[in-house]
Amino acid sequence: MPNTHAVVNLMHCAAWDVDAYNIAGISETNVDNGTLMSVGNITTSTQTATGRVTGFQYSVSVPAANATGLWIVKTPIPGTYTGLDAHVFNDPRYFYNEAGQPISLAYLVPGVDVIEVTGAAFAAGSTPTDQPTYTFASVNASGKLVIAQAAPAQGTYFALLGTHHIDCGQELVTSYVLKCMRN
Repeated sequence: MPNTHAVVNLMHCAAWDVDAYNIAGISETNVDNGTLMSVGNITTSTQTATGRVTGFQYSVSVPAANATGLWIVKTPIPGTYTGLDAHVFNDPRYFYNEAGQPISLAYLVPGVDVIEVTGAAFAAGSTPTDQPTYTFASVNASGKLVIAQAAPAQGTYFALLGTHHIDCGQELVTSYVLKCMRN
């Protein structure tokens, strides 16, 4: 079994066609694709008091409880992954975004966008497999999805449309298709 990091597929998202829904970010921690993040300030110079913009990337962090306006991490997987294991194994579940390095993010449009994620995008013990009758997913304070029985009153949430399968390495991995309902 590989080192399991989340895999995300923007199946049907406005970010495919609207450049303004795509940004670059810098996180102070390692982040998996499929993690939902809050976007902070644009990069500015720390050497002058003017706050001159020095790059078009934003600081990103895990969201607060019940946050909205979240962006999903969806960095394209390069030909060579991070670390020795990733060079040996040709499997997207070995890829993660290193702290301090640029990551790609997409804004999710409620009522429109549909994503596909593997089980590693969910918090431990809170996947659709753990609660097969639940049909909603909210976002916890670490940016992971959490399966829910009902739509939450606050915060970003998704409707679980069903399951799918994707090829990862030499396995067929179950994935979950989610529609963004509130962001």
